[in-house]
Amino acid sequence: MKKEKFRLELGLEFDNANKNKDYFTLDQRGYSASIPRQNDEVIVSVLGVRYGITSKTEIYTQLTGIARIYSVQNDVEDISPYQWNDMVFGINHRFTKADDELIFLSFVEISIVENVESKIVYGKKGTIGFTMYDSIDPIAPSLTVAYHYVGNEDINGSKVDLGDSFSINPSLGFVINNEITVTGNVKFEFTGKGDIDSSMRTSQTNLGFGVCYQASEDLILDFNILADISGDNGAQADLSLLYQL
Repeated sequence: MKKEKFRLELGLEFDNANKNKDYFTLDQRGYSASIPRQNDEVIVSVLGVRYGITSKTEIYTQLTGIARIYSVQNDVEDISPYQWNDMVFGINHRFTKADDELIFLSFVEISIVENVESKIVYGKKGTIGFTMYDSIDPIAPSLTVAYHYVGNEDINGSKVDLGDSFSINPSLGFVINNEITVTGNVKFEFTGKGDIDSSMRTSQTNLGFGVCYQASEDLILDFNILADISGDNGAQADLSLLYQL
């Protein structure tokens, strides 16, 4: 990153989960009950600004908006109109030199303000982690490890613990030329006990693929697809633009 340089960030993400199998549960009397099929579609937009305060340290802020369509078999769709979701503030710092083969940087991100069921909450979520990446032309391996803190959410008048999570995300990139890089990655996420999912620990594995295109010295386009391969949480596709002002 360059010192005292502003970068504009725009992003659009589409998440979809289609639970199209028949699910059965057992009630207290031991009878089986079928859970109707469900479909969940979410669109997220991101507007952000990044600023390099030194050659190694960058601060940033992001504002996200969200719209959702939730459908249940033989029921009416629940459509949530587009509204702002949250604003986050983050900082990352590179500990190694720019020309080192192995790059190590850390990051901290805090949700400053969040819109939860039309209520404003402050400082309820945060992430801390690090990323390491190398360049062995034309291969670019990387590893990101992060801890995600989630404070108690006020849902329907009750305090609900959603559980903190820990993620490990190894990635392998292949540099095709000076403009195009393709990547493949696996993300392992482990969520601690909370008030959801019967207070049990859960884990999830996602498989991802991405294409990064550097259109010019100041403009970078990034497209990624991430799919849940361990359950039925669906997939997400996002397109982001990073422009240096």
